[in-house]
Amino acid sequence: MAYRYFVCVSFLSCLSHTEIPFSCFYGVGVTLSPYLMSLALSNQNNWRGGYRAVSYIQAAIALLAFLSLPLWKKAAGPSSCSEKESSRLFPFHVMIKNASIRTVWFIFFTSCAIENIAGIWGSSFLVSAKGLSAGHAAQVITLYYVGIAIGRFLSGILSLKVSSWKLIFLGQGIILPAILLLMLPLVSFTAGAGFFIIGLGVGPIFPNLIHRTPKNFGTDTAQSVMGTQMAATYLGIMSLPPLFGLLAQSIGLGVFPYFLSFLFAGMAAATLILVTLLKKQKRY
Repeated sequence: MAYRYFVCVSFLSCLSHTEIPFSCFYGVGVTLSPYLMSLALSNQNNWRGGYRAVSYIQAAIALLAFLSLPLWKKAAGPSSCSEKESSRLFPFHVMIKNASIRTVWFIFFTSCAIENIAGIWGSSFLVSAKGLSAGHAAQVITLYYVGIAIGRFLSGILSLKVSSWKLIFLGQGIILPAILLLMLPLVSFTAGAGFFIIGLGVGPIFPNLIHRTPKNFGTDTAQSVMGTQMAATYLGIMSLPPLFGLLAQSIGLGVFPYFLSFLFAGMAAATLILVTLLKKQKRY
């Protein structure tokens, strides 16, 4: 029952663009949110109606969260106390000395930057650098978020038979050719396929890296490492999209796929380094 409440909260929060990246409902929400806003704008350009709809959604989130509080207490289970006792908190200056932890920070930093730059700047790239209309570009970017939703949904299903590392490698393996598609002379199908496949590729990376945290670094340190991984995630989301904006302002939006490929190279290299370190530690 508590899980059903969580699914509802995830779905509704994503409609208002709250970040819940470990659920495929993130992709569902951000796919539907532009459509909902377009409905509001079609009503005599009433953008206030869109914001009003978001306020209703946020109120629903608050209500669902409040109603679900007793259910989470019941779902906690007797093992929660032992888990708390076995976990240890590590200060930042200790974690930063660990090469594996530094490397996984960089993977989160670059992978989540790719995900957000593609979503934030993709439509501008299509309009300014490739000549698509604003409406057509918005439709193409919708395919990107559909790809994320499908990628995370399939990741959850495949995880029953496929290891987390294989899903991470599979996701990364299809991102690069998708970026290369965006470098080709553009037709609508090429653009849609490129963005859809990028979304499909980034979909499984974040949730599977999160899932691997206790195995990569030990259950006793997982709580501390998890917090720093999320910090690295939001540092990438916060810093790199504006950095790309400054770069595009100086060079032009045509640099978009090349910037993504640069981030991809850093992410892929860091992944290989992390795997090598974990194999030495017999944690792979």
